[in-house]
Amino acid sequence: MRVHEVRELSNDQLHEELEKAAKELMNLRFSAATNQLTNTNEPGAV
Repeated sequence: MRVHEVRELSNDQLHEELEKAAKELMNLRFSAATNQLTNTNEPGAV
């Protein structure tokens, strides 16, 4: 998501995006811990 897109979001939308990113990062960390992660650069992208 680009900066201008983020600036246009409301506080509720920003909170939803933050929760979604946190869940995705948690899932990627679990995958990495169980050696199921195929792309090791993916957690850094979130």
